[in-house]
Amino acid sequence: MRIVLRLLGFLLLAVVVFVALLALGIRGNRLPLNDPPGSFVRLNTYLNTHVAETIEGSAARYRGFKCPHCKLFRPLMDQLLAANLGKVVTYFMQFPLEKHPDSKSAAQAALAAAQQGKFREMHELLFEKSPDHDHEHVTDYAKSLGLDLGKFEAAYNAEADHVLADLHQGENAGVDSTPTLFFNDRKYEGPLVPKYIQMWIDEDLAVNR
Repeated sequence: MRIVLRLLGFLLLAVVVFVALLALGIRGNRLPLNDPPGSFVRLNTYLNTHVAETIEGSAARYRGFKCPHCKLFRPLMDQLLAANLGKVVTYFMQFPLEKHPDSKSAAQAALAAAQQGKFREMHELLFEKSPDHDHEHVTDYAKSLGLDLGKFEAAYNAEADHVLADLHQGENAGVDSTPTLFFNDRKYEGPLVPKYIQMWIDEDLAVNR
């Protein structure tokens, strides 16, 4: 009987310790700091490897080409990526908002250009030429970049499913506006100010190094 009671005591202690660890937010090698419930998601970025460079940490950026906030934020994010060159890989995730006409067309155009190695060039052009993102205009942009228009047209149509997949994934991850950032699958909840974003990057790199 004493043995049974002792075993039950050990079992109860193990359950209490397990619950305590969960309450502290301990999850693998991730810090509980700035990691509220629901902020950790597993993003599938395999379709967006056209922008992959170096890797120590990963940044996924949901944006829309017609979003004025994304346009204003773009140079700030470029500055951050330059400061972390060789440390962070960035993935551009598509999140066309319904209130921005032709934003889905712009996303398809960027992905179609990526298939001919011109993602960044099309990316820049789409922001520069906003809001002219209908099919006719993006085809003109493809022509100006020297793309094979037959291949571009086929890819443009084919990438519609990719755009919707990114959109649905973003919605499931809690994205409700653009731009939205994720670092190593953690949704960034702070202000879109470089010094605060850099603090988040430094924390993630320290934890995952």
